[in-house]
Amino acid sequence: MRTLHSAAMTCKAVAEPASEALWAVLHNGALALLCPFPSFKIVAQEPADDFRAFLDTPQAIEYIFEGDVTDAQWQRWERCARLVRCIYLSDMFPPLQSPFFATLLRRQAGSGESLLPGLQGLWFSETRQTPTNTALIRALSTPTLSTFPFEPRISDDVRRWDSLRTLGSMIPCLQHLHIPTRGGAAIEYLGSILSFPMLRSLNLSLVSSDAYQALILDLAAMMDHLEKLYIATEGVHPTGPIIGYPNMIGAHRTLRGTENPPFPVLRELRIVGKHSDIVQLLTLIPTSSIEKVSLISNQPHITEVAPMLNLLASKPNTTSLQFLHICLCSGFYTLADGDEPVHAYFSSVLKSLWNLRALKPLRIESQCRILSISDEDVANMGRSWPLVQSLVITCDTGLPDILLALWTPYIPYIIRPSLTALVELAGRCRTLERLMMDVTDVSEEELVALEAYNPEEDATPPQTQLLHLIPAQGDHCFHLYIPDVDRLGRALLRRFPNLEGLSLNGWFKLGKVPRNL
Repeated sequence: MRTLHSAAMTCKAVAEPASEALWAVLHNGALALLCPFPSFKIVAQEPADDFRAFLDTPQAIEYIFEGDVTDAQWQRWERCARLVRCIYLSDMFPPLQSPFFATLLRRQAGSGESLLPGLQGLWFSETRQTPTNTALIRALSTPTLSTFPFEPRISDDVRRWDSLRTLGSMIPCLQHLHIPTRGGAAIEYLGSILSFPMLRSLNLSLVSSDAYQALILDLAAMMDHLEKLYIATEGVHPTGPIIGYPNMIGAHRTLRGTENPPFPVLRELRIVGKHSDIVQLLTLIPTSSIEKVSLISNQPHITEVAPMLNLLASKPNTTSLQFLHICLCSGFYTLADGDEPVHAYFSSVLKSLWNLRALKPLRIESQCRILSISDEDVANMGRSWPLVQSLVITCDTGLPDILLALWTPYIPYIIRPSLTALVELAGRCRTLERLMMDVTDVSEEELVALEAYNPEEDATPPQTQLLHLIPAQGDHCFHLYIPDVDRLGRALLRRFPNLEGLSLNGWFKLGKVPRNL
């Protein structure tokens, strides 16, 4: 920032591009808007008494306005205002409530133009309908304004949703909206979301119940332009029946027509919550056109995720879904109670994903459970995901310290694939660039077999896309045995000439494999 300021002060040749960069994003928006006026002054007040000075109380800051603003100063300010693209505001900043700022808003209202004509993103920490706040948001409303995180500090849900409806009348062309909802809001006020018919992305945090979810989705599904939908649930279930859930899809068809399904252009879906909530939401949302899905589920037993994954891997999604991230957070108390072992077999929990043949990036995370993966499972991955570019499977404890004794990743029942299986997977998937999966120990016999590969005797061309091969993560780095890393590096380079290094992803790395090996 200081470099840009210095560049703007050097000469006219760089003043304009440097000023554009300086004014593009205003993190301390109100202060930056007022500083160009010479009449605006910041005065530091000394502590009121010796006791406050003894306590080393910070100096109080006073914002004052002295003198009149000339036409030349207004014109200079307007030139700067046209450069602003994003601004962060807080109504706790005293100058926003000053008479001078009210004068600024009245001048803008008289001109008929927006206060910041090129504004694209507005972050406002409070949206209470005070006269100044309402006038400010109205003054900042432009056809180009597309992003608005709605994060008010209002405890009254009715007032919060009423504020949202007011925003919809002032910013009808908004495209990106983030709403950290709270539990207990009156359901009838959720229709305020429909005040933004041009929304392209909608982020709803802390949706409090299934009925709440269903109604929000019923409203959002009427938006023809919605491309991204993010939902985080609390997993709180209502005591009564789920309102509107049984006839949800029928209600959508009544409102839109049978030929126009809900979410017609939805491309990206992210859901965080209980596995049962995710199942209901996936049932409500047609996913035949979705390309990117991220699911973070919480469940007592890892085996309970099978219906969720079966629904995700159903036939309509097998050709469209390309990006998939799954994080399975299983309950640690079921381990403490002895209700479930520390491991789960990949083939019994995640085998439905083999139907998703268009996957490119795929990341699977398991917390509090270890995924037991066999060589046959890895072979099925190679046959099922021929287009995969990144394949990452990780397992983490996620247990509190008091229960770490339950984490027993090296009991005989837990299976890990061989490094040879990963090598064959990478050779089969010609587009694979990154492969991360814990493997079992590499024996001397396996290493000799890998060294025996001769690319000149192989009729197929070498796999040149693979860049990263990571056979161990976290604590497994200290348990994986490799007889000779240099020999293994040479053997792998003959198969994958662009491999950047065989690494152990954890507290240390074995480093890059030298090209001259």
